[in-house]
Amino acid sequence: MSLLMIPQAKFEEGIKHSEINAFTAFREADKSFTQGDFRQAYFFGILALEETGKAGFILEKMGQSQIERKEWCDRETFMSHAAKIVKARDVFEQDIIDSMRKEFAR
Repeated sequence: MSLLMIPQAKFEEGIKHSEINAFTAFREADKSFTQGDFRQAYFFGILALEETGKAGFILEKMGQSQIERKEWCDRETFMSHAAKIVKARDVFEQDIIDSMRKEFAR
């Protein structure tokens, strides 16, 4: 039996922390870019994407009673850099599609 990692009651808190981390990283990326430090801007930009993806994974699990340690440590979800970036793309992609639908509906 795997130990519980995040109970349902903590999901919203996890999403909030991921969003805060994403916005903080994005601000640092923007500041680094403005200062011409593109290496740091790239690093913080990727970190912002990963935090957005992590929030997306937690949001996807909202109907479950908890996220188990085995799932949290699974390389295909929360611990995979690539998976978190792909999830962030999915999150943004849906926002873009929704925005386009609103524009075309006018």
